[in-house]
Amino acid sequence: MVESKLLISPMIKSNSKFRLLGYKKIVSSSIFELGIKIKNISHSPFPGGTIKKIRIESSIEHYINSSEKEFHIPPINPEEVILIWFEKTTLPKLSQAWFKLDIADCEDTITYQWDRGNKCPTKCLDGKNKWENLLIINDENILQQAITNLLLLMLTLVSVIKLFC
Repeated sequence: MVESKLLISPMIKSNSKFRLLGYKKIVSSSIFELGIKIKNISHSPFPGGTIKKIRIESSIEHYINSSEKEFHIPPINPEEVILIWFEKTTLPKLSQAWFKLDIADCEDTITYQWDRGNKCPTKCLDGKNKWENLLIINDENILQQAITNLLLLMLTLVSVIKLFC
């Protein structure tokens, strides 16, 4: 049997109140939708499979958010890309967490992540039929303070300009 190679990247749709300000990252205690983009990077078609055991884990605070739902991965031709969105969720005040999933109903699937530093796919260390990626969760209070600081800076700038005009 030929090994399948899948490049998997996380996707995030933030429903945070800060997204109206153009901030589209995960904010603690705000609802967001998590998904993945899958690209077949092998030379043979991927026969399809099932995503199981979707979870978000934090080793720092021993927090686990998991879903028992299963999602079907259709057959994927070489260089073809598909998107799969999972359910909406929220995370408590964390700084980082692991987004993990298992791929079942297929044999010998090697998963890859996108290495932003080297700008190339790198093999996941977890083994075959497993994938994980680090998520950064931004603290809502720190984000609110940064917005307040920016608004105060703008107000100060306007006051100085008005003083000299």
